[in-house]
Amino acid sequence: MEITPELLKKYIKGEATLTEKQHVEEWFTSGQNNASFPFPGQFDESTVRASMWQEIAAFKQVSANKKTNRQYFYSLTACMAFLIAGYLFMTGTDVFYRTISIDNQHTYSSKHYTIEDINLTVGSNSRCEIKVPVFGPVEKIRFSGAVSIMNTSLKSRKLDVRMDFKDCASKAAELIQLKKGNTYMAMTDKKYKMISATISEIKDGIPRSFCTPLIKQFNLSI
Repeated sequence: MEITPELLKKYIKGEATLTEKQHVEEWFTSGQNNASFPFPGQFDESTVRASMWQEIAAFKQVSANKKTNRQYFYSLTACMAFLIAGYLFMTGTDVFYRTISIDNQHTYSSKHYTIEDINLTVGSNSRCEIKVPVFGPVEKIRFSGAVSIMNTSLKSRKLDVRMDFKDCASKAAELIQLKKGNTYMAMTDKKYKMISATISEIKDGIPRSFCTPLIKQFNLSI
């Protein structure tokens, strides 16, 4: 039986069958879980692992000293939950995200929002969906119509920008590295599917035939 995010979520929720529970616990205690996990944000992997194995040693000692099964179970569950959280985070499971939906499809003016450390403009006749992770900054944005994203943080950041709602006639996606203080704009386009550029790129002289719709959409004086 393969260890999957779905199986681990069932285990956490108490929905796993007896066979599935035994399989997860055998996987945990066998050393097969020794893969490297990209622990989120403020957590250092080596520190977390050291702490995690201290907990394992602690509940083994508890067992050796014949402490109650309840205390053993709680120690094991807490340790496994931390490891499983790292596994689910590594696989990008949506349990670590909250979703903010903005519907501006039936209006004639843009709307402006500040979410974490980005300034977001959603154009008229547009909609946007932002996934905000529990750990770290906004990193996933879906849209149709037109959006403008300004990075107000003190460092560059990666953004996964997608135009892939189910009812989109054309679909496109772009992974960008947005420098601090810079603004990225994207919009639906009949000819190119999606056109996008940063203000820096427009100033550097990318073809006007390509970026003129962006300049008009966001009233840029460039």
